[in-house]
Amino acid sequence: MPANATSLENAFDRAQGGNAAIRKAFFDAIRAGDVAAVTGTLQNHAGAATWQEPFAPEDKPYAADDTPLMTAAHAKKADIVRILLQHGGEQTLDARNSRGYTALMYAAWQGAEGVAEVLLWHGANTWIKSEHDQDADMLARTRGHNDISRQIQNHRAKVDGPAAFMNGLSKDVPLPKPITVHKRPPPAA
Repeated sequence: MPANATSLENAFDRAQGGNAAIRKAFFDAIRAGDVAAVTGTLQNHAGAATWQEPFAPEDKPYAADDTPLMTAAHAKKADIVRILLQHGGEQTLDARNSRGYTALMYAAWQGAEGVAEVLLWHGANTWIKSEHDQDADMLARTRGHNDISRQIQNHRAKVDGPAAFMNGLSKDVPLPKPITVHKRPPPAA
């Protein structure tokens, strides 16, 4: 390897907060659902929740630019998705890889209901389309994941999820009753 390549790699590692081996181990831990390893990397490397998948031709089928959130959604790891969102992953919630896929699209394609629910509650955009002009709902229906399709449609119609909560329509979170103010009778004279 030329000396120039080493200095470029070192500069990249400093800018990204970890070398290629650390990033690869992080993505492997996400796929394995290793909560301790993922949490440790997130605590030791600021910005790890926004890293991109280290890529080599032998790493296929993974995209060269998948985010940790996409990887966790693809692997159906709802607990890892929650951890990533708590550590800065919201910045990549609607990020698209080179094929136009988002984390929600991966969840829809894989049938990861729990992941889709978490992403929707964090405000994932359901209308983004992939390079093949498919959105998350289309991907879910294509694969027969009707429960996820229903989640997405309910989210869009604001009958469930955060949009419904903001409108007071969610079946999961009842609205409090209006406060009634009772006046005390005047004191007897």
